Amino acid sequence: MPGVDLQGCPVVPADLGGAIRLDPPKEFSIPITVDLQNSLSIPVDPNLFQSQKFTVGVVVCKDSKGYFNGQPLQNEQSMKIAALCQKRMLPIR
Repeated sequence: MPGVDLQGCPVVPADLGGAIRLDPPKEFSIPITVDLQNSLSIPVDPNLFQSQKFTVGVVVCKDSKGYFNGQPLQNEQSMKIAALCQKRMLPIR
């Protein structure tokens, strides 16, 4: 029960206030890259090799869903099951 310890005695809340509250972004992107120099064992010589990282794609998280290069990372049936599970979960107290 909030505000009391295991013995039922009142306790001070852990939230002392005054902290900065940041809202998470609605959408964010994560670039997926490969270090070609290490993957292909290319010697460290900038004259022989200019770019060390190659972008394979981008993962975008939007509306609690993930997409890789625009394609959903979860099929429609899995999304429906996940939504049902989230509705049935009890709130954490």
